[in-house]
Amino acid sequence: MTRKREPRFSPGDSVAGTYEIRGLVRQSAAGEVYDATDRALDRRVALHAAPGSPEVRDEARALAAVRHAGLATVYALASHGACDVLVTEWIVGQSLATRLAARRQRAERMALEEALDLLTAIAEALAALHAGGVAHRDVSPTNVVVAARDRVVLLDVVLGAGARAPAVDGATHVCAPGYAAPELVSDRVAPSGPRSVDIYALGAIAFELLAGAPAFEGRSPEETLSLHLMQTPDIGKHRTGIPRRLQLLVNEMLARTPAERPPSVDAIVRVLGQIRGRPSMPSSALKAARKAPAVEDRAALDPPSPAAASDDALHVVVVDRDPRAQVAMARGVRRAIPSAMVSVVASEGEALRQVRARPPRFMVLELEAPGMNGVELAMYVRGLRLPRAPGFVIACERASPEDELLFAQLGLHGVTKGAALEEQVVAIVRSLNDEPAMNGGDR
Repeated sequence: MTRKREPRFSPGDSVAGTYEIRGLVRQSAAGEVYDATDRALDRRVALHAAPGSPEVRDEARALAAVRHAGLATVYALASHGACDVLVTEWIVGQSLATRLAARRQRAERMALEEALDLLTAIAEALAALHAGGVAHRDVSPTNVVVAARDRVVLLDVVLGAGARAPAVDGATHVCAPGYAAPELVSDRVAPSGPRSVDIYALGAIAFELLAGAPAFEGRSPEETLSLHLMQTPDIGKHRTGIPRRLQLLVNEMLARTPAERPPSVDAIVRVLGQIRGRPSMPSSALKAARKAPAVEDRAALDPPSPAAASDDALHVVVVDRDPRAQVAMARGVRRAIPSAMVSVVASEGEALRQVRARPPRFMVLELEAPGMNGVELAMYVRGLRLPRAPGFVIACERASPEDELLFAQLGLHGVTKGAALEEQVVAIVRSLNDEPAMNGGDR
């Protein structure tokens, strides 16, 4: 059994010179969440405290780059003594756990449409988190809040915890016992496994939304954990009349073996869209990105010369769906560094293949990409721990003051699309290339 430890902070404590503690919201083996006040801005915030480590700080920066209505906005990262403190938006609403408990007490089950709407909202938030290179590690109804205007928010991302087996005292654990994947219970999570752990937990939520009761419920936390190793629930036996594809999807998410689960949350979101009659379709912008650029512009995208393609050539990856922007960015890079090997791609998947094949010195990224946006892709690449962290240039139609502040905090360099795009890329790439060390990371 794990003993409940004393909280790091008490009501009235001042943290990092700016935040005043109002009270403890939740304690887990990964850290604590506090209700706090930002005295400088006179606003209520959630303060997440965890033992200080490079892993926590890296994941906090990656989380800060993910912007999605289903995730709390990150305001700041600070240090206080031996702990790191992540400051986020304070979300007011009803937890999904409370909503489900009330329905269960009344012996009511959610309508299929309501259950699908909630499940889709949670899955979309989790997909955005994974796209930013961060696993949640504690997906459960307690960490889902339905806020004003039916905004569904996934809270309390566990930072720097790896994938540890949950303790079972019901008070301090990394993952709620009813939603812990079998490999987490047996402490056999592969290094790349936390995302599959999240998928399993999402499946347990899906089961509960549809069945009106948890998939795994023992008389004690220990017994609940053991059920994950012995049982494989079938939602079709607990609720009739649901679409066959939905039944298969939920059962796949709850598969005991990670390899039998859906490959990604994105895949789950696509299937949910098909079930709801709203299939994901390529946008017209993405279709346009697949078209070849105008003939007179193709020289900018031609393969590099033999000198540029040599092993010693500096590699730059340009990522944008718009052929005209691709041309301007590639020209700007080649004007700044004539010997550079420039790889031009239209999607994050192609970009990551280029990064893994040959780590780049710089990346010029489209902010408004439909999958990972430019900031999310930059944070994902930064999390790959390449031998040398690339410098990142983010191109957007118009940067808001919030965007500019985020770029500055993350060590990114913004440029504006339009007639001056090429000149801006020239200036920034030349400047970065003259620096002895790359911006964008402390490794």
